[in-house]
Amino acid sequence: MKQDALQRHFNINSMNKFGTRSLKVQGTLHADLVKITNLMITRTKVDVGLHQGARTIEEQREYHRNGKSNVNPDAYSSLEELAEKGKHITIAGHPKYGKSRAVDLHIAEKYQGKGLTWDMIHLSYVAGVMISCAQELYDKGEITHLLRWGCDWDSDGIIALDQKLDDGPHFELIEP
Repeated sequence: MKQDALQRHFNINSMNKFGTRSLKVQGTLHADLVKITNLMITRTKVDVGLHQGARTIEEQREYHRNGKSNVNPDAYSSLEELAEKGKHITIAGHPKYGKSRAVDLHIAEKYQGKGLTWDMIHLSYVAGVMISCAQELYDKGEITHLLRWGCDWDSDGIIALDQKLDDGPHFELIEP
């Protein structure tokens, strides 16, 4: 993809707005994630995009094969069990699992023309913004979930050191 097309597709030159790809991903997300990401994009200085929301079972299988997810779709006896554990998995029309309860982000890194990255410095900054936005919206009664970040699964504030799997781009809804 040429640089100008890349910029239009990901909205790289425009802070505080999502580009075409991010808006498409946002359409697959649970309403609470939509509210959180909409607030986050207005508060961050980092040019961040929504990389993936809903995921197919085959995509999930590939993530598991590559060691990027602990959720193995073949280990569950029903689609509902898989969707409960794999928060990217959706079931069309299902009241609880109809939308993705997880989102993966990317950083649109303009420095030296790097394109998209998933570096921990920027993701850590964005994680703080995402988690604080979720807390603010929850405290106001505008959403019913909080967030868990893939580099702090147990939410103890120890980032990436006490995890079996570090997943910096990943954020998922949790019930408080």
